[in-house]
Amino acid sequence: MAPSKLRNPPQAPPVFTATPSSLIADTKRIIESSRKVQDTIAANVTADEATFAKVLLPMAQDENVMALESHILGFYQAVSIDSKLRDASSEAEKLMDDFAIESAMREDLFNLVAAALKKGEKLDPESQNLLEKEHKDFIRNGLGIPAGPQRDRFKEIKKRLSQISIEFQKNLNEENGGLWFTREELDGVPEDVLSGLKKGEGENEGKLRLTFKYPDLFPTLKYATNSEVRKQVMIANENKCNQNVPLFKEAVILRDEAARLLGYPNHATFRIEDKMAKTPKTVNDFLGDLRSRLKSGGLKELEALKALKKTDIASRDPSQSFEDRYYLWDHRFYDRMMLEKQFSINHQLIAEYFPLQTTIRGMLKIFEELFGLVFVEITGDERDKISTTGKGNDIVWHDEVQVFSVWDDEGEGSGFVGYLYLDLFPREGKYGHAANFNLQPHKTPGQLCRCSDSQASVDTMVMRVGGIHPGLRSHVRHLIGFEGDLTAGTVVPWNMIMIFGDSPDQYYMHEAAHCIYRGFNKTSDMELFTEVGVLYIYDNRGKSLRQRGFDPSCLSNGLKVFGDYAGEDFKEASRCFKRRENSPIVHLTEA
Repeated sequence: MAPSKLRNPPQAPPVFTATPSSLIADTKRIIESSRKVQDTIAANVTADEATFAKVLLPMAQDENVMALESHILGFYQAVSIDSKLRDASSEAEKLMDDFAIESAMREDLFNLVAAALKKGEKLDPESQNLLEKEHKDFIRNGLGIPAGPQRDRFKEIKKRLSQISIEFQKNLNEENGGLWFTREELDGVPEDVLSGLKKGEGENEGKLRLTFKYPDLFPTLKYATNSEVRKQVMIANENKCNQNVPLFKEAVILRDEAARLLGYPNHATFRIEDKMAKTPKTVNDFLGDLRSRLKSGGLKELEALKALKKTDIASRDPSQSFEDRYYLWDHRFYDRMMLEKQFSINHQLIAEYFPLQTTIRGMLKIFEELFGLVFVEITGDERDKISTTGKGNDIVWHDEVQVFSVWDDEGEGSGFVGYLYLDLFPREGKYGHAANFNLQPHKTPGQLCRCSDSQASVDTMVMRVGGIHPGLRSHVRHLIGFEGDLTAGTVVPWNMIMIFGDSPDQYYMHEAAHCIYRGFNKTSDMELFTEVGVLYIYDNRGKSLRQRGFDPSCLSNGLKVFGDYAGEDFKEASRCFKRRENSPIVHLTEA
């Protein structure tokens, strides 16, 4: 619990009281305000007078002010239960995208930025980065193309791509498909999943409706013993939102055309130019090397899974022949079965030790220890006190949302850091994947961790909640210098986003092995705790093999972490395991 002096945030959180009409009105207002700033700069500054202070600084300040509202205006489409509000938010995003395209292709501003860059002023590193980035962005946004039909075509493509993106995501958010099955057909699926499914009426009397939302989809693919059911579910899920197919095809074609208009051979070369890899060849060489290293191990694991499938089929129906094939709808089922057979681990039993709120408290405690933070949940009357409207419900967009004020701990000065929102359950019209949204990246940050899985895995939760660190800890002078990265929930370069996205679960889990929060709803013994560690490593082994590559030494090294702690004395006072003397810090992915 945070000291009482930390319980009164100096900055009120934003309120979520928009209506469809207010969203559009506010969007037009901030666009017009920003356009006036740009017009003033263009009218009052000549190329000879152009400096960072006269051109880039007012542009950056305007962008900072605009971001206080613009992110939230476009946010409603991902979370609101009101379809009209979601539609208005989508329209607001379209208006802002059109304005962004217009701004990025203003030749008068580009000429001033180019003149300021040419002067070679001595600037601090962040300001220099902003100046260079803005100049390059103008070129990448079409001003490197001579004025005329080709530039006009490029602008047309940019606007159409914006429309496609908004429509594509809207279709995914609004998707509400599903299939009807009897309980017998869903044999093996956990009862807590079945009990939450909609019961059929009329022609579907006696059946249950399985949606394609993660809480229904993944447990079915993982536990349903009927392979035909798993096949139907997998194929139907992979074919949902068919209306997005032509949109996707059009986007691919338009992106390629836009890249070629800019002088690039393809879209990939254009996109990766400012990343660490720099060229598609670097990426392809890296992936080719991974493939050559992984192929033999992957084929060996595939044979083991096929053997397991053959044994399973024979045990269920000796008359059924095995066709020596391993399908996509087989994998979650037999991967889970392999884990249970090799390590004697029961997923359902382990899940009982990780109730949602206990897991959240445990993860936040680890983040507090690692990053010098304090998280204080805001509930009840405390919400009323900090809301600018006096109504606590106004500081959230849904009554399931949890709000935390975030502070530096006493060692870091006890300063206010920002707000964290957790929106963890699926609902109709809500963005369907786990994600972070940065709601107010300037001033004091507001950061949302949003999931749609009532049975989200612990490592997924760790990765998403772990992603709040760069977002809340970002302190920059010129937000516009990192504008392309805000949708990821951070204000840091994309390369850093990927680093934070991939690595937190590794070092968080390492710390959890030492100092786990003991709020389980059952008494956990050291043997089960070790099993939890093995489960975590094994699950990430599978992820590594499929997504980024697996070195067996990573698994053995990960097990070493738990060998350092499992069976050691557990100190009730500190809720930590006693470390072995001179025990090294070991990260699970170290070779």
